[in-house]
Amino acid sequence: TTTSTTTTTTTTTTTSTTTTTSTSTSSTTTSSTTTSTTTKTTTTSTTAASNDACALPAFFFGSSRSISGDQAGDSLVLLKRTGANWTETVIANSSSFITASSLFPNGNAYDPVNQRVYVSSSTQLFFFTLNSPSTLQLAGTLAGQATSADFKDGHYYYVNQNSDSLRRAQLNSTGHVVSIELVATLSGFAGYSVADFAFRSDGLMFLVRGSSSLKEFGTYNITSGVYTVLASGLPQSAAVSNLGQLAFSRDTLYNHNSGSGGLSVVNQNTGALTATGFVGRIKLADLAGAVACVSLDPPTTSTTTTVTSTSSTTTTVTVTGSTTTGVPTTSSTTTSTTTTTTTGCNEPPFFFGSSRAISGQQAGDSLVLLKSNGGSWSETV
Repeated sequence: TTTSTTTTTTTTTTTSTTTTTSTSTSSTTTSSTTTSTTTKTTTTSTTAASNDACALPAFFFGSSRSISGDQAGDSLVLLKRTGANWTETVIANSSSFITASSLFPNGNAYDPVNQRVYVSSSTQLFFFTLNSPSTLQLAGTLAGQATSADFKDGHYYYVNQNSDSLRRAQLNSTGHVVSIELVATLSGFAGYSVADFAFRSDGLMFLVRGSSSLKEFGTYNITSGVYTVLASGLPQSAAVSNLGQLAFSRDTLYNHNSGSGGLSVVNQNTGALTATGFVGRIKLADLAGAVACVSLDPPTTSTTTTVTSTSSTTTTVTVTGSTTTGVPTTSSTTTSTTTTTTTGCNEPPFFFGSSRAISGQQAGDSLVLLKSNGGSWSETV
């Protein structure tokens, strides 16, 4: 939370003098009034801590077909970094909607804008929202099985199991599948199995693919169709053996070894791994992260307090011959006004509309603002 305070003080002093002479009493009366007005305005603005994804620690969602040690069954898991430490938390049990198999649950992808986590079961696609992880919704049916997936430009991308077909599931605003289309045939991938892939924020696709005799780490440009090998070798070779489940956290690429549970940072030029030091108990079949920084800015509350103090002193002096009399009188008043203004998500409801005619005055075609002001609404051209 950030709080800033600004104080402004203004003082104004005025003096007026009135003199009256009486010939009948041979006296002169002089009345002098000094008025001092001080206005002190204090404005305090408070903004809650940003809920921007760029300010959050790295986190991933994964799916597991079994949990080593306690065999807790099929699960959906959150990996999260707090400071220098990583934690793993089971957020939902998937056995209620997925029939246990050697491949599923799988095909994880995360929609950071709507905070939906997608997971596949064979040709079915499910999702849950972060505020209700125990409630799974069926998003739709896919063309083929999805064992590798990621989220990009508002849609779910996946590679069919044991194929070279990259497909896109078009999603509507509620997160459900409306159509499936073939995006690209990954040239030269026949006979290879794509272990996983992940899109960087610029749209470049990083992937791990392999066969019984070769394993590769590379990039694929879905616009140009160019595939670039960054590292390759025998499946058991040191250069590529630990590469498995990929996911970006912003522009940092991570790798989860589903055999050991180890989490590493991937060098995006060479495929070399740098261990984070975290080795999870849970072995994940797939991994999903967030490349986008989604701003969810909190409202700013501004409180302005204005205190006005007025002090007035009046002195009346009467001179009669050699005698002078006079008694000063002082009066003061203080007023205080406080105004609180909230900007951001707590703005009142408002709408913009267009009109072909305005009833009554017929002012012509107009663009109109409808706005709620407390308990009433107003319309403004």
